[in-house]
Amino acid sequence: MSRFSLHSSSPFLQQVLRSFKVRRLSESTQKTYIRWIRDFIAYYDCTHPKLLHNREVADFITHLAADLGVGPSSQNQALSALLHLYRHVIRKPLGDDINTIVWAKKAEKLPVVYSHSDITAFLQHLRDPFRLMVLLALCSGLRKSECCDLTIGSLDFERGVIRVCKAKGNKDRETYLPAILESPLQRAVAQARLTHQLDSERAALQARAPEQHQPTLHVPVHARDQFLFTTDRYGTCTRTGQWIRKPISRQYLGKVMNQALVKANLGGKGSFHSLRHTFASHAYHHGMNLRELQILLGHSSVETTLIYTHLLPGGRKPLISPLDDPPSDENKP
Repeated sequence: MSRFSLHSSSPFLQQVLRSFKVRRLSESTQKTYIRWIRDFIAYYDCTHPKLLHNREVADFITHLAADLGVGPSSQNQALSALLHLYRHVIRKPLGDDINTIVWAKKAEKLPVVYSHSDITAFLQHLRDPFRLMVLLALCSGLRKSECCDLTIGSLDFERGVIRVCKAKGNKDRETYLPAILESPLQRAVAQARLTHQLDSERAALQARAPEQHQPTLHVPVHARDQFLFTTDRYGTCTRTGQWIRKPISRQYLGKVMNQALVKANLGGKGSFHSLRHTFASHAYHHGMNLRELQILLGHSSVETTLIYTHLLPGGRKPLISPLDDPPSDENKP
């Protein structure tokens, strides 16, 4: 799908964005919907969507599945985006028959859960900060996007919790800050504070002597709002349009994880999201009740959480971290 900016000057896209904000869709959902809407318009040679309807939408979704081979989740994302477009922007809802034609049925697969030996293997091929981000997902159940969006203020060492803000479904929640990761996280916070200080000094210098054709660097006023895991690159924030130091992206984090799996001879066995599955099944197996696990994972329905009950042998044990009792000292953060 084509690249885009949430700050496009197109009046039509601005109208679409306003509809997102009114319904408080998450930033991730907004990006996904915009991409599919732009691809839909491009597929019909930039024909305005108000001139298209049920048949064209069905043909486009069929093209995605039959010609491009997109997966069921992507197919359903595309349809959801177009349903929103026609219902809330064009004000000409698609007919009910569209639902019986193009919704994709997902295969019912059990989630991949990593064993101790799997964890030992792929951790050997990871270096910080990626190793720490992987460990956070493994021990706290964070999603990939949630790891990338962490700030200094997300970590509450005194209470032993991680605050997850505006996650999937635009919801806030808290999850465990594992004691075993406290020291490496403190080091990450110290590095993030240093980055914030250096960028603040650079922005102040830039304000005193602005350079031609050089965007003005935006730095959070408070260090607690500094991203915890950043890169050496600067770019435009898709949410605010400001020039910022870029955080590690979800795409790159997933790529690094997949490379580690390949090097550990685990290529094709799960993905970054499998770390979250491992946390959930491990927690339930060691005594956590489903309601508490649902809250920690941020699931809207306990039905989503129930899938982890199908992964377990009989009997449950006291809750410990997936990193406890590691096979060797090499696994310690």
